[in-house]
Amino acid sequence: MEKCWSGIMADKLIEEAKSWLKSGILNQEGRNYSKSVYALEMALEIALKSVVASSGRDVPRRHDIVPPLEEIILSKPKIFSTEFKNAFISIKPVFMELLIVRQASAYSYETSIKEEDFMTIFEQNYQPVKNMIETCEKELERKERNLSEMEK
Repeated sequence: MEKCWSGIMADKLIEEAKSWLKSGILNQEGRNYSKSVYALEMALEIALKSVVASSGRDVPRRHDIVPPLEEIILSKPKIFSTEFKNAFISIKPVFMELLIVRQASAYSYETSIKEEDFMTIFEQNYQPVKNMIETCEKELERKERNLSEMEK
C-alpha cells in the first residue's frame, strides 16, 4: 500500500523530531544548555505536528501546537488511541513550559535565566519528551496499520 501525502508528511516530521532530540543531547553534552532546551522544545513540537499531519490536517506554522491538536482530538476523538490522548494531556504542561523557556533560550545572552537553569530544565524534561515522541511514533504506526486493514 502506498502512503498518502499526510502519512508521508507525518513520517518526515517524526524523523525530524528525533533529529531535534539528538541535537538536544549533543548540545547538553557540549554544555550548550540553552540550545539543548531549544532543541528539546522543537523535538516535542514537531512530534506533535506529526500527529496533526497524520490526521489529514495542514500542519500549522506556529509553535504553540496545543490548541490546534486539542481541536482535532475533540472533533475526531475516535481516530486517536487512549494512550496518545492520555500522554498528550500529561505532556501539555511540559510543552507550555518548554515553549516559554525556548523563547528565552534563543536569546540566552539577554535573559535572566542562567545556563545551569537551562541544564536543569533539559534534564527534568528530556525523558517525558522522549516518551512523547515515542508515543507519537506509535500513534502514527497504529494509524497506518488501521488504514492498511481498511484497504483489505
